[in-house]
Amino acid sequence: MDDLRRELLNLPDELLLAIIERVLDTADLCSLAATCDRLNGLVEPFIYRDIMISRGSQAATLASAIGRRPSRALQIKQLLSSTRFEVAEGIDRLPRSLALMKNLKHLSLETPDCNQKTPTDRLSWIRLQERYERIFEQSSILVPRESNLLHNLRKCMLLLIRLVLFLSHSTKVKTQDHLQILGVLHFVDEIGEICSLAKYSALFLHPTLRSLRISCASTDNPDEFLPTLQADPNLLGSTPLEHLHLEECDFNSKTLAVILKFPKALKSLIISEGTRYHPANGYHARKHGDMFPGDLVEALALQKTSLESLSLELGFPPLMGSLCIQHRRLYLNLSEFEALKHLEMHRPTFELLAPSEWGLDSSIERMPPCLESLSLRGLKLRDHPSSLAIRPSILGNFKGVPYLTVRGLRNAKQSLSSLRKISYTYHYIMVYHFNGALVRTLPAGVEHREPVSEFVLDRDAVKRVQEIAEELQKECNLQLKLGIFLA
Repeated sequence: MDDLRRELLNLPDELLLAIIERVLDTADLCSLAATCDRLNGLVEPFIYRDIMISRGSQAATLASAIGRRPSRALQIKQLLSSTRFEVAEGIDRLPRSLALMKNLKHLSLETPDCNQKTPTDRLSWIRLQERYERIFEQSSILVPRESNLLHNLRKCMLLLIRLVLFLSHSTKVKTQDHLQILGVLHFVDEIGEICSLAKYSALFLHPTLRSLRISCASTDNPDEFLPTLQADPNLLGSTPLEHLHLEECDFNSKTLAVILKFPKALKSLIISEGTRYHPANGYHARKHGDMFPGDLVEALALQKTSLESLSLELGFPPLMGSLCIQHRRLYLNLSEFEALKHLEMHRPTFELLAPSEWGLDSSIERMPPCLESLSLRGLKLRDHPSSLAIRPSILGNFKGVPYLTVRGLRNAKQSLSSLRKISYTYHYIMVYHFNGALVRTLPAGVEHREPVSEFVLDRDAVKRVQEIAEELQKECNLQLKLGIFLA
């Protein structure tokens, strides 16, 4: 064994690092680091580069390790903290450690699901978040680089707790310095399901942030969002933000316009309104209501020269008839977005381009002229089967699906010469009952069945979808995708 160790230590550092990089198990890395001082110095950056915290005690252990050797904080490139209420003791030591992580690129901070907790239960997490707020404030473009705390952060998201299961089981990602690494943030509000963005507005002024995702937040009113900085000419078009995802949020279109002033060249934007929030005990989580389509277009126009990808799921109800002709605010018009190549909409939002009674040609006129791919999702299955199997007759009923005929696809292709791909996604709705059982949504008059957790798609239905896609692709020279999403 000693001979093997001597042979190993005779290798140059470059070869040792190549060997260490292939060791993925943290326990094995720790054992290797305990061998000698030389290996300890080489191995520690691999031990600390990717930190996952699921218990408050782990945050306390990390803080103690950094306290003994502060340089360990500089080795951390990726941090995920996702704890539950019952095992959170010690998590309050994390902010001090976070402030020392100058080389952090992947940040994921999640609080427990507080939507069902009382304000008293949330108090400790609110205080913890206030400490995070101060770190973000010290990481904005307004702070000189030498004093900037998280000046290497690349991507950041504020996510709803329902995604924790995915994040907690994600595999560790091997990172390189030149990559843009993912970050996640999830916070809670003192009372409601939607948190306020005003407290975290410094995120929109980060000097290196390329991607930002926010879930279940209110954009507040314009006079509350960076009020002293909105008109500063030095900040307009000053940030490198390229990808913005606003999921299930409550929008004020004027505040959204303020947010879109800061990126130099935003490339992709995903917007969905938080229509799932309903008043509870007289408290309205959403204070702005549905955003008018025309007001949204005005805000988006600030980035129309760079925006390449757009996904919309709006709460504004589709309107019919002359109202859409007379009122610019009531319809979507993306015809001036010449840089836009990829467009995704759920079906009700698509209706805001033009009412179905106008015909599909009217909606094409309001499409981006250089569109390459169109994705329509949220198409409901017209028949709810009484069994768990979806049959070919159900998928074969394409009445009312936009463009999904040879004539419709040809017209779309002729009007939009760059169009190469159209995707359609049916949604097969499932819901959780309060007892936690997963059951299929049944139409009125269908006998209630026992809760189920399995879904069966008839093989003939799959074959039918493939045949239709192949036929239409051949006829119209388009890549066509038909799918089913289990919601």
